[in-house]
Order: sequence, then structure tokens, then C-alpha cells
Amino acid sequence: METRGRFNKDETHLDNIETHCTNINATLKSLEVNISQLANSIKGQQFGKFPTDIETNPKDYCKAITLRSGKQMETPKPKEIIDKEKEVVQEPAK
Repeated sequence: METRGRFNKDETHLDNIETHCTNINATLKSLEVNISQLANSIKGQQFGKFPTDIETNPKDYCKAITLRSGKQMETPKPKEIIDKEKEVVQEPAK
């Protein structure tokens, strides 16, 4: 009787293991399908470009900056460009 109980317990345990293996195989098959779909979609993309068309910005530059808090920043003032040319001293010709 005791051996019969152990046999049934072992058989149940093996059935559980078999069920888990079946589930793992199904998951692996699903992963293989997903990876192959990703590989095919990557092959269709052009290298160095975004996958979708990008809408160009109708404005040339940003005029206002608003933070998440709602505070608006002042427009940055352009930096003054000062050209400091080297002063060339010419000696009078002799």
C-alpha cells in the first residue's frame, strides 16, 4: 500500500513536470515567433532613419520656453559677437 501511494505521488509529480515543460515549450515558440517578426521589421527599415515619417516643424525656431511648473522663461538674448582683429602695424617703406 505504501509503495502504491508513493507511486501515485511520483506519477502526479511527473505529470506536473510534463505540464511545466509543455508550457515552457509554448513560451519559447512564442518568443521565437516574436523575435523573427522583430528581425523582419528591422530589415525593412532604412539604416540611419527613423521608422516613421516625421512632421517638420512649421516654426523656424522656438520663441517661448515653458517649464513643467508653468513658469515661462525669458527669451535668451543673442550673444554679442565682437571681432577683435589683430592690429597690423606696417613700417614705412624706406
